[in-house]
Amino acid sequence: MDEDRLCAAPECANPYRGAAETCDYCGGATVTMRSARINGGVSILVGLGLAVGMAVLAWILTPLMFDPTGESFNGSRAMAWAILALLALIGIFGLVGIIFGIRRFRTGRVDLQVRKIMLWLVTLVFALGGLLEVFDEFL
Repeated sequence: MDEDRLCAAPECANPYRGAAETCDYCGGATVTMRSARINGGVSILVGLGLAVGMAVLAWILTPLMFDPTGESFNGSRAMAWAILALLALIGIFGLVGIIFGIRRFRTGRVDLQVRKIMLWLVTLVFALGGLLEVFDEFL
């Protein structure tokens, strides 16, 4: 008995029974449900690493950056807040990866909206990093 397959194109995602290598509707490649679940599991693990890692970094760095003596951090308070905002955005990126990894693990489907959300979050991270760099020059 052949394993269930799924069209890998996010806008299609039609299920198949059998060994069809291409989708009858859109012509895209098909993947097995097992490989889709493996990819969902990888997304969950990477998301956990990002979210937990950023939370630990924020936990460790916050007392150092806001130390009233100023001995451990040479930047301004605005820079410290911007660094924490970058850590938060990366953590949110990880949380979105966890949420949609769980969905992919359960259903085997890929959402096109996930890619849009991830691209917006990456754009926000780079924009905030750029603003931090520009703002730092004016201080």
